Amino acid sequence: ALGGEKGNSPHLDSLINESLVFTQCYASGSRTDQGIVSIFSGFPAQPNNSIIRHDEKTDKLPYITKPLIVKGYNTSFFYGGELGFANMKSYLLHAGFQKLSDKGDYSGNKMNSKWGAHDAYVMQRQFDYINKAPQPFLSAVLTLSLHEPFEIPIANHFEGNSTEIKFKNAAYYTDQCLGDYFAMIKKQPWYANTLFIFLADHGHHYPRNTDYYSIE
Repeated sequence: ALGGEKGNSPHLDSLINESLVFTQCYASGSRTDQGIVSIFSGFPAQPNNSIIRHDEKTDKLPYITKPLIVKGYNTSFFYGGELGFANMKSYLLHAGFQKLSDKGDYSGNKMNSKWGAHDAYVMQRQFDYINKAPQPFLSAVLTLSLHEPFEIPIANHFEGNSTEIKFKNAAYYTDQCLGDYFAMIKKQPWYANTLFIFLADHGHHYPRNTDYYSIE
């Protein structure tokens, strides 16, 4: 719907049709440890470094979570990988996230070979938590399956074995997880009073092999 590969994200496209869409957003940095600070602290990426790795600096950043916590929000963060990677856990604790969940909460049959739990299981765990959590809440999910080596627990949707095709299949899987997730949450009483924000933590040169500095 925003000019990407056709047929790759039908569920996200359907959500776009009923959402407020910002079409002039650009990635901050090229990796998650840069993007996540942009998302929660409004702090831009730096070349050849990442502020998230410096506790003495992240301790002084603003956080979107802080004023919400003051107003009584329950806060949680769910990720299928290792939160200790790139000092993310320390950053999230500085942000005041009260509930943190990562790969240690999943059994081996729900994990891929390299990074952690597949997106479907992470979204299910987040749903189970916020469905019982006190309101109001702010809860974040950082997806993982759309990451090298692009392993997914379902049959491939696109034929081929190139890295570009693997990327597209991983994107299709995450989009399918998103569709299943919304099918669950739309039935919940808190759905009508909840704002859902979707954004990428950074861009990628696949599947069109664009340069990392390109606008696309």
